Amino acid sequence: MASHQSRWRWNDIPDYERSLTKEILEKRLREMFGNYKFLVERKASTWTFWVPDDLTVESCGRAQEYPLNLLDPGPLYPSVQREYRQSLARRAPQLFCADGEAAVELFYYDDAHETFESDVSHSVDQLRQQLPSSSGHVRQDRQCMFVFVGARNSRDVLYISQDMMKWILSFFQVLPIFLEFLLAFGQQLYAVDSQFSGFREEKRLEAGWQRDPIPELGRSGQDFRIFYNLKSFERKDGLQWPWSNRQTVIFHSFDVQNGHASWIVLKANGVIRERLKEVSTTLLSQNPDIYLSVAKKFANSLACHFVIVEWCGENWRWYINYIEEQLHTLKRRALVDRVPPVATPASSSETGAASGEGNMSGPKRTWTALHAARTRTATTTSHTATGTNLPLPARPLPPSVAIDIPEEPQDPPNLPPEYDPKYQNSRVDEDQKGYRIEELQEAQALESQVNEAALVLKSDLAVLTQIEDFYHRLATSPDLDRLDNAVCKSMRASVSHFLQRVRSTRNDLEMHHNRIDAISRLIADCKNLLYGMVEYQSMQANKAFALEARASAKRMEELTEQMQDLTFKTTLETVLMRIITVVTVFFLPATFVSTLMSTDIVHFTPQDFKITSGSTSLGAVKLFLCLTLSLMAATFGSGFALYWGAVRYGT
Repeated sequence: MASHQSRWRWNDIPDYERSLTKEILEKRLREMFGNYKFLVERKASTWTFWVPDDLTVESCGRAQEYPLNLLDPGPLYPSVQREYRQSLARRAPQLFCADGEAAVELFYYDDAHETFESDVSHSVDQLRQQLPSSSGHVRQDRQCMFVFVGARNSRDVLYISQDMMKWILSFFQVLPIFLEFLLAFGQQLYAVDSQFSGFREEKRLEAGWQRDPIPELGRSGQDFRIFYNLKSFERKDGLQWPWSNRQTVIFHSFDVQNGHASWIVLKANGVIRERLKEVSTTLLSQNPDIYLSVAKKFANSLACHFVIVEWCGENWRWYINYIEEQLHTLKRRALVDRVPPVATPASSSETGAASGEGNMSGPKRTWTALHAARTRTATTTSHTATGTNLPLPARPLPPSVAIDIPEEPQDPPNLPPEYDPKYQNSRVDEDQKGYRIEELQEAQALESQVNEAALVLKSDLAVLTQIEDFYHRLATSPDLDRLDNAVCKSMRASVSHFLQRVRSTRNDLEMHHNRIDAISRLIADCKNLLYGMVEYQSMQANKAFALEARASAKRMEELTEQMQDLTFKTTLETVLMRIITVVTVFFLPATFVSTLMSTDIVHFTPQDFKITSGSTSLGAVKLFLCLTLSLMAATFGSGFALYWGAVRYGT
């Protein structure tokens, strides 16, 4: 019985709002430890109960129930914990890899060798052997431990299994709020949750809010924990847009009594991992007794925090420079290139006038000639002169008042294509092809990138402000006065130096945010300019099409008039042909009779005065009829054959 009682101890939970009942607490304890009598009693605003001593081992044994297995879930009720558990289960297939494919690195300070060691766990069994007290025997926490979790890329599964993650979160007793940051990772086609950002804190330094100490693990119960994520843009060459938004999630706990520091770092690539390992080993080499003092351990944790803060602000200058280069490329043509008007088709009168001007021997010494001296060619002279409001005198000035103006040189017989008006239409078409709706789409895509950068900057500034506020409140908290005076003074000095460096980074980010705002306005102006140019070209093209349609209509009108003349002439010819046909038909019988009587078929002499006096040759009549009927039959047969062939073969 004594050995059984040595594994049990008194524990308590504060209940200031009196929202926890004895029945609920007993049910929760039975779910955690089994069907025992836990001697639950209420003393003032605290519930006390008799529970097993090795609480962390018991909680890790129920890691699959995370976060329901937490010893102190904070202000979260069981219903909220169950909701977190369900969210984790829904996202698990896209968030975690298989147990054998995991690669979780534990980087920790080894007290025995006084150096940092690194172990990689590929399964939950290996992880249980690496973490202290996870195998059932008591071993104190490491002085400083980092848990690094990576991924193949920012939109792929993490290199950790679901069981391993639950074991780690149970061992460090991480609050379920950490899942808000964890669920932003995982396999996804598009960056759906990439804009989530925040800062959470849990400080248990005040009297009455401290955790229950676990001396066997070296946990005093007087600690603080912070959760946050920061973002930055990282470059990867070989892509059409080489910059991508990347985030880092941090969990950090620090025990102010013994200086134990625990870290969980989620980052796809190894940038933050290598930097944290480098700063830890560097500080240890510079100061070998850094883990012998709580104040130095605290300063070491601030140095690690600043590595992450520095990362979130280091690439902004180059990323914004890249955006400005894209913007200059996009708007350079819009600001410098000429947008020529669409050439209108010249009428016949204008063409004749231009040809007449081209045949003139030289310009006259009039006000028209004076205005023409300011232009290049005679064609532009005529256009400019007619476009002004100056009065044009009908006759030249007298020689006494005429201005001596040198004669304008004439155009050479062959002009280069860029000066030849014949090539104006082709040049206009080429210029118009340069301003398309695709350039507006490029401007919109660039504006989307700028808006994303502005949002990331705002979130980073908010997180940095909250980090500053937390450590400022921590340094000025009266709870630190319970520590040794020298330790407290050293910790406050470290916080002051850390806040100064964070403030410097935040000022840089604010400067970059101002640049992003200016670029956003420039892109909006560029979009408006491109839209106006496209609209102008569309308007000019419509104008050209209208003028061309007008010219086509004019030509059709002329063709219609010509067709009317041709129709009138055809009608007249038809009438004449009808008259000729009528006259021909009128005289056809007489022609036939005269032709017949001129042959030997009918013979009359001058002495024959009667119709019956003449003689008729019956053989000649028969021959005439045979030949005539045969030829008529052959003619009608040939005509019918040609008509039948044309109808059948379409020729």
